[in-house]
Amino acid sequence: MEFALVAPAFLILLIGTFELSRYYFMVELLRTLSAETARAALIDPALTITSCAPSDSVWAKVNLKTPFLSRSVVTLCLSRPKDAANHPTILVTASYAYTTLLPLLSQLNNTMTETTRFTD
Repeated sequence: MEFALVAPAFLILLIGTFELSRYYFMVELLRTLSAETARAALIDPALTITSCAPSDSVWAKVNLKTPFLSRSVVTLCLSRPKDAANHPTILVTASYAYTTLLPLLSQLNNTMTETTRFTD
């Protein structure tokens, strides 16, 4: 009888913990993907990403440390603008549309975006 009263709250707490862990894991994966793309662009000045869709060779380079991200759900943009002092800059933006498995936490449903900027 007592377990029937406590079990729903315990299960919601347990599943909520998994959801929050999954959310922060995806945030960290986006940070890593953005940083790895910027590093790859620093090493290879010819590296380009057209229309925010990385080619197979680019994805193979940058996805080594983020194997849990699927290329079909990630938007990865790379640009090389000049800053105010006319220095070359590498700007990488990675986005991922996150949806929760638990409707109770639907306020976490959003598009995560991480931006990395390197300036010489």
